[in-house]
Amino acid sequence: MKLSLASSVLLALANAVAVPGTSHEAERVPVPEGYFESHIGSVGFTLAPAGSLKMAARAVTHVYVCINADFKPACQNLSVNTGGCYNLVGNWNDAISSIGPDQGTTCTIWYNAGCSGRSVVNIIYPGIYNLGDFKFNDVASSIKCV
Repeated sequence: MKLSLASSVLLALANAVAVPGTSHEAERVPVPEGYFESHIGSVGFTLAPAGSLKMAARAVTHVYVCINADFKPACQNLSVNTGGCYNLVGNWNDAISSIGPDQGTTCTIWYNAGCSGRSVVNIIYPGIYNLGDFKFNDVASSIKCV
């Protein structure tokens, strides 16, 4: 009986192990120099603080955003201070279709600037491949990560 139970547990564990090369995570595609300008216009400013940032020590984290689902270009890796609200500006406002924060970071995106209005909360790594699944495709105007 003990051998049968041990064999069953080992067999179950062996079946639960991930098979190499079968990851469902989308590959992040490097974007050639000048791609953004030629496809979506100037991207000089992607984020703008929604309010004054307090001088308290804040960690810097990153959020990978793309204008297409499944993290397909055009994409940008945004650098943000944790706890700060940032407005998406220029061609990135109302244009995000996929979003992926760094591991250990949780983000919220809002419909309105200033981190207000309806939102998608608790976005964690690896992120959301298609914001359309949340009825939030091409409508995000601000972001906050902690």
